[in-house]
Amino acid sequence: MMVLYEDKQKEVAKDIMLVDWQCITRASPLHDIGPLFYSTAPKDALDNDRDYMEVYYDELSKRIKELGSDPETVYPHSEFEKDRNSYGFFCFGFALTGIKGMLTKRENAPDLTERLKADDQSALETMFTDVADNVDEWMFRTKYLARHFISLGIL
Repeated sequence: MMVLYEDKQKEVAKDIMLVDWQCITRASPLHDIGPLFYSTAPKDALDNDRDYMEVYYDELSKRIKELGSDPETVYPHSEFEKDRNSYGFFCFGFALTGIKGMLTKRENAPDLTERLKADDQSALETMFTDVADNVDEWMFRTKYLARHFISLGIL
């Protein structure tokens, strides 16, 4: 996601663009939609995730047709469903990290640039062990997310 801010403090977003990285590498569309959906979806949306995924697949199919290909040849619905199961754990893990990041106050956000430059591997590992500022909300959201993925048979 790219954000254009109105101010130098980067507090007021003027415009947001979703960048589709599918052109960079061959990967399942679930790598795009999965982490985004599961890290932002409220409980009622999770309970209806199949409906949301169907809308996504229908739109993806339209775009494939616009590019002159047949979606049932290029990426059939059966493959999409298979990918939901195959990449479900990836989506779950990425969503957990994303939720924690969204619940972190700006002043407590880690400087990932410095962590990535560090020679010490533990500096990078702390990205996953830092505690979210709003622990209660993080626990609430991760519990219902985990229960959802358990109900899907992914966890």
